[in-house]
Amino acid sequence: MFGSRNRRFTKDGRPVWYIYVDESGTPFYIKPSDRTRRMGGFVGSDPFVIGGLMTDDSESIGKISLEQPRHTKRPKGYRQPPGKGELKHVDSNDRVIKTVIREIDQTGAIPFMVVVEKLDPDTNDVLDTNELYVESIRDLAELIVKYGRRGEYRFRIDDSRYYDQALFEKTIRKVFQEVEGMSLSDDFVRKLDSKHAPQIQTVDILVGERREREERGSGDLFDEKHRIHTRRRRNVRE
Repeated sequence: MFGSRNRRFTKDGRPVWYIYVDESGTPFYIKPSDRTRRMGGFVGSDPFVIGGLMTDDSESIGKISLEQPRHTKRPKGYRQPPGKGELKHVDSNDRVIKTVIREIDQTGAIPFMVVVEKLDPDTNDVLDTNELYVESIRDLAELIVKYGRRGEYRFRIDDSRYYDQALFEKTIRKVFQEVEGMSLSDDFVRKLDSKHAPQIQTVDILVGERREREERGSGDLFDEKHRIHTRRRRNVRE
């Protein structure tokens, strides 16, 4: 990543950093009696994870997903070759997942994760869906400010039912405000477009695996192995 041939700079010589943001899980508690428990296979207190991958070489991050076969958990007749269809953690076998994460590590990109433990709203004063999403984005931005690098930042965010352009901009701008050496581009938040879809698919694998490791109780070991900056929170009001 650092010093790569694909590195970009602003007109005044500052490095340009892309932050690719994706999520895994739901930012709300799904009650066992709720029919929506079948949404994405998530139930009850399954953790919600929102992650960002910081890079100055977006081409290399996109190339990782483009080189992987699709739908490798399905029978061979339903699989697709690299570059065809969408690469998703939920639909990828262990070989693909391990390959993607290993290649992310090799680029030197910096990963950030916010891991949310969800408590039952019947017995806790919990944040609503929008509040929790905003707080998670704020946590992510604060991690980036703390562990990031000097330069100009551009966020590219996966298309989600919870995406809100104005809320993202307001939350991230407030965190970056008056931070020396770190600035935001004029259009610093953008929803996913076709140009950056491969990069988001790469990040989907990483974030999905981080959530799965959390469920297995090995999230901290995963963070240590892959040098992930992580913040934990609960869905309750502080």
